[in-house]
Amino acid sequence: MNMQLAPITLLIVSSLILVLMIAFNNDLRRCHWFTGLALIATLVMQVIMLKAPSQSVLLLDFSPFNTALCILALMLVFIIYWPLQRWLNENPTSPGQFYLLLHWCTIGALVMILANHFAIFFLGLELLSLSLIALVAYQCPEQQDTDHAIEAAVKYLILSAIGSAVILLGFALLYLNSGSLYLDAFGIEQATTLLPYWLIIGAILFILGGMLFKLSLAPCHLWFADLLQGAPTPVAALLSTLSKLAIFSVLFKLFLFNGWFKIGVIEQVMTVVAIISMLWGNLLALKQQNIYRLLAYSSIAHFGYLLIILSLSKDSAIVSQEILVIYLFAYLIALSALFSLLNQLGQCDTLKKLQGLLWRQPLAAITLMLMVLSLAGIPLTIGFMAKFYLVLSSVENQAWGLLTALLLGSIISMFYYFNLLIVLAKSDKQQTSDEELSISLPNAVANVFIAVIVITLGIYPDPITQFISVLVKG
Repeated sequence: MNMQLAPITLLIVSSLILVLMIAFNNDLRRCHWFTGLALIATLVMQVIMLKAPSQSVLLLDFSPFNTALCILALMLVFIIYWPLQRWLNENPTSPGQFYLLLHWCTIGALVMILANHFAIFFLGLELLSLSLIALVAYQCPEQQDTDHAIEAAVKYLILSAIGSAVILLGFALLYLNSGSLYLDAFGIEQATTLLPYWLIIGAILFILGGMLFKLSLAPCHLWFADLLQGAPTPVAALLSTLSKLAIFSVLFKLFLFNGWFKIGVIEQVMTVVAIISMLWGNLLALKQQNIYRLLAYSSIAHFGYLLIILSLSKDSAIVSQEILVIYLFAYLIALSALFSLLNQLGQCDTLKKLQGLLWRQPLAAITLMLMVLSLAGIPLTIGFMAKFYLVLSSVENQAWGLLTALLLGSIISMFYYFNLLIVLAKSDKQQTSDEELSISLPNAVANVFIAVIVITLGIYPDPITQFISVLVKG
């Protein structure tokens, strides 16, 4: 067996062992620690694979860029996994299955990131989607309303199936034209005369429509806020981070390999989608009182920012890959840490319930504030450095329309991000005395560790930027 397959193989084997553990002794503590050890071992093996040569094995592409995204995906899963045991303790029925579905989600995401062929990509996509559907419906007494979970799961099942079907139709048309299902075989310049030009463009638009739907980018975004509000907190974190990371990595590779942004119609469509997502996502977040809906609309805006990187890929593949990894690292680490904190705090799903958190749980509130500042792109956080590199590259490539939307969207986002900070700091004597929140020492240490990383890399980003630059260049 090729050693570069070892991380995914380890996760597959550990998931099979977990099935036996659940069947014979469904003990939450054992399942929790076994899952943690499997994730750490997979992460260590994935880091070791950074030194391995770039090659393709069994329709998987083990390039340094893909390996870096796999490491990021495993880090996100581990941050979400860490506070799970306490959350699942409140669920008396079959908690071990949650860890099994988490395994399958991770395997599906890694397969999608590494895929260089449509068949293996679609296999990973369905494994990820079906696991998330089950997790969305996972009920916990802490949840605000279990009926919302079932409703959200049904919505996600239907909409995910529609998105997958549209993507499948687009790839089927391109396969008819090119005779290949490799992700780098769908460029216009490589096309034969079997299909007319307009039909090839239509096939690409089908693929982009399905991808944008799964990324919940405007105008395909209305379902995402309902989904996050109805899903359990850890699952909402997976939907906002791991799922979107895997899908966007494939979308980016399709543009990078095939030069789709050089096609006039595609460039215009993606530019309009990016601008609408950046502006409309932030505008919708302004009036939200539910923290999950606020983060959902914020996510739409952030992935609108990421669409700018697709336009950069037509001129410089290396630079676009570097900026993509830096921005994904800065944004998704902060977002996953924020969801992890919300999971630790319990039933704090609205701004009103978060009011005065600074006086009830100072350490958790300060960490939460730092994550919010990083999402807003405030200086001295890693989020600011990521947004700075994105703005700088936009100026160098003279993408003035996208840059204007980026700046306007960032200004609008300041209103709801700073409103959240004010809510956290606002004193409420009655709520402070009535509601006591407790966070365990291991969780508190993990929160401080992530906060230190966000601040340290914001003040001194050279280590992470140089590492990513060397990594992407191989």
